[in-house]
Amino acid sequence: MLTNHKSRFSVFRTILLAFFILQGVSTSCLAAGEMSTGQILREAMQSLQRQEFDEAIDYMSMYTDLAVNSKSDRVLIIAQDVRYKLASLLVIRDRKAEAAEVLSNYIDRPFAKRMRQAHKMRVACYLDSEMYAECLSAAESAMEYNENPPPMAKIPADVDDPFPDDAVEAATNYNEPYKPDEIEMLYFAIADSHFGLGQMEECIESYTYVIENTVNQQRKGYSIMQVVNALTALEAFERILAWVPELYRTPARYDIRVNIALLGVASALYEAGEYDSVLPLYRMI
Repeated sequence: MLTNHKSRFSVFRTILLAFFILQGVSTSCLAAGEMSTGQILREAMQSLQRQEFDEAIDYMSMYTDLAVNSKSDRVLIIAQDVRYKLASLLVIRDRKAEAAEVLSNYIDRPFAKRMRQAHKMRVACYLDSEMYAECLSAAESAMEYNENPPPMAKIPADVDDPFPDDAVEAATNYNEPYKPDEIEMLYFAIADSHFGLGQMEECIESYTYVIENTVNQQRKGYSIMQVVNALTALEAFERILAWVPELYRTPARYDIRVNIALLGVASALYEAGEYDSVLPLYRMI
C-alpha cells in the first residue's frame, strides 16, 4: 500500500514538473514574441557578453527574421552586422551548415561590410560539412568576388556598428584582394570539392595549383596523395609514377594513411599488369 502511494506521488510529481516546464517555455515564447526589435537585440548582446552562445543565436535569428522586411536602411545595416555575428557564433557551436546558409543570406543582401571574410567563411563551412556541390559554387563565387568586388552600398556615418571589435576589419578590407595563402585555400576547397563529387580529372588542376604554391609541406603531401588517388581512379597509371617521388619528398610520407593509400595504388597497378611500376612503389612505402 505504501509502495502504491509512493508510486502515485512520483507520477504526480512528474506531471507537476512537466506542467511548470511547459508553462515556463510558453511564457518565454510569449515574452519573446512581445519584444521589440531593439529589446531582442539587447537580449542578444547580453547573452553574447555572458558567452551564452546558444541563447544569443536564438535572439539574433529572431532579430534578423523580423528585420528582413524593414524599409529602414538603419535596421537593414544593423541586421547585416547581426547576421555576420550570428554566422560566427554558429561556427563556434559547430553548426557550420547553418552558418553557411546565414552567410549566403548575408552575401546576397546590401550593406555587407564583411563580404571578403564572409565568402571565405562560407567556403570553409561547406567544405567542413562535406557539402561539396555548395562548396564548389561558393569557392567559385569567392574567386569572382576577388577579381571584381561589387561596390558596397553607402553606410551613413551615424549608424554605429553593434560589434565594434569587428568594425575596423570591415572598414578597411572590403575591396582588398585575397592574399596568396587565401587564394591557395580557395583552390584547395575547389580541388577537395571536385574530388568529393567524384570529379577526378577536374580536381587535379586545382590540387596542382596548391602543390606548386603552398609552403605547408603537410598540405602539399596531402594534395599529391589526392592527385595519386584521382589518377588511380582514372586508371591513368602512366601519370602516377611522376607524382609518387614528389610525395615521398614531403613529410606526408610518414603518415600511415598515406602509406596505406600507396599500398592501394600498388595493388591497382599490379592488377592492371603494370609490374615494372609496382616494385619502385613498394620500395617507397
